[in-house]
Amino acid sequence: MAKNFDVIIVGAGPAGLECARQFEDSSLSVLLIEKNKDIGLKVCAGGLTCLSSDFNIPKEITRTFKRQSIFISGKKEEIELKFPLKTVDRLELGSYLFSRISSLKNVFILKAAAVKEIKQGKVITDKGDFGYKYLVGADGSLSAVRKFLKLKTKLSIGLRYKIPCIVNNFEWHFYPKILKTGYLWIFPHKSHTNIGIFFEAKDIEIGEAKKFLENFLKEKKYNFSGCKPEAAVLNFSYQGCVFGNVFLAGEAAGLTSRTTGEGIAPALISGREMGMKILDPEYKMPFLKKILKIKKRQEFFKKLSDLAPFMNECFLKVFAKLMKIKRFQIYFEGAPDFFKTKNYFSFFLRLPYTLNVLISILGWAFLCVMFGFFLILSHANFEETGTRGLFISSFFMCVAFWAFIVGIEYGLLRPLGVKESRKELRVLNDNIKNGRLVPGLSVGTLKEIFSSLSSRPKDWIRATEFGSLIVLSVLLIETIAGGMVNFFIILASGAIAVLILVMFAGFFAERFIFSALKECREELIKKRGKNRREKISF
Repeated sequence: MAKNFDVIIVGAGPAGLECARQFEDSSLSVLLIEKNKDIGLKVCAGGLTCLSSDFNIPKEITRTFKRQSIFISGKKEEIELKFPLKTVDRLELGSYLFSRISSLKNVFILKAAAVKEIKQGKVITDKGDFGYKYLVGADGSLSAVRKFLKLKTKLSIGLRYKIPCIVNNFEWHFYPKILKTGYLWIFPHKSHTNIGIFFEAKDIEIGEAKKFLENFLKEKKYNFSGCKPEAAVLNFSYQGCVFGNVFLAGEAAGLTSRTTGEGIAPALISGREMGMKILDPEYKMPFLKKILKIKKRQEFFKKLSDLAPFMNECFLKVFAKLMKIKRFQIYFEGAPDFFKTKNYFSFFLRLPYTLNVLISILGWAFLCVMFGFFLILSHANFEETGTRGLFISSFFMCVAFWAFIVGIEYGLLRPLGVKESRKELRVLNDNIKNGRLVPGLSVGTLKEIFSSLSSRPKDWIRATEFGSLIVLSVLLIETIAGGMVNFFIILASGAIAVLILVMFAGFFAERFIFSALKECREELIKKRGKNRREKISF
């Protein structure tokens, strides 16, 4: 085995295995280091939410539940799920994920290897020293890579019994007076049932938690004689994933939910994101950002409980009622379309790009008419010749201004000076349909075209705000010219129009043009998969 690799991944859990899979067909050499002899050895409840749907985990190794029960101090709330929950055995999950990378020629796996020390550019194990250009820490809550980065860790604890019986109900049991925001779980699997307790050490000592769990098992008449209790710690302190040439994923990054303990889906998603980030340094990691938003939402409820612990039971009862609302389920847990670019303008993506630009100009012109509408409604002296002339001139100036901005931002003007790219630009215009493009264009031309078509959302918003300021100034001048009677009415109506304009601009740019370009860019990288070092940047 070689001693130097482009990428070293420490930990062969879901995050590490999914990260390694991203280097399929790449020219990078990858070493995956796992401390255990077997892949997938992990104490875990094994719950999967809809956020794992994009990873095609086989139905044969999962069990699906369309309902769940939440018990608060013994009182039951039955919840019908918008998107089913699943359970999976971690050994079977590890075996499946490993099977997807075992045949990759550029990925080497080193099992039963303990990491002793990590230095800059080198990983020292009990089976040898290995050099790296990029290092990925996917080695769990007590991550050696995280320690190397000198990041602090905050831990919660999971304790379980693996009961050799099969039940049919997916259950959560809350006892806020004892466990605070911790809970007991019953997660049925295909061949057994995981029953355990999730808590923080500051709320209850581990010995008391174990005793409480065992009393619960006796009360529910589960036979756990001969079963050994298994415990694991979970790191929920997220402090970043990218640190120069060192990356963190999964529990090593602190992506586990402090509220629910969910860790498999964040591990899979962050592992994939870190791999793509190494392949393309310009990659923005959009799905990691979405995971962090969901984590923040979930932990908001935990923070409420920390601020007012005497209100825990009340918070949990309100939460259980909210979970019956399917839209709240999507808000709290995410949805299967998590990995899809939400595009409320999908109709426009089926049209040629140039026609889209013309439609967008008409859209801006319509918004300018709105300014005029507000002005007509609020100004009593519109019949005066001077006022009417000023309004008409300001209206056409506004239309011209926005048409010019749109022309620059969306590249309508740039290609006019690039004769060589006109033909290929037309080809690209005619073939942007739902993010797909026709291969065959040269990389140089694609770079040039993409550069002319794309811009940053923040620049777009800045231009919108600047244009809105001009329009407001025109309204103010018109108001002063026509009288001060309705000054505040005009100012308020103008402010409302500007707000609508800015919101529309941000929404339109982010959801429409930039999502299409992003999909084109990802498709292009896939088409040129064998040499992913050749980046396509905008």
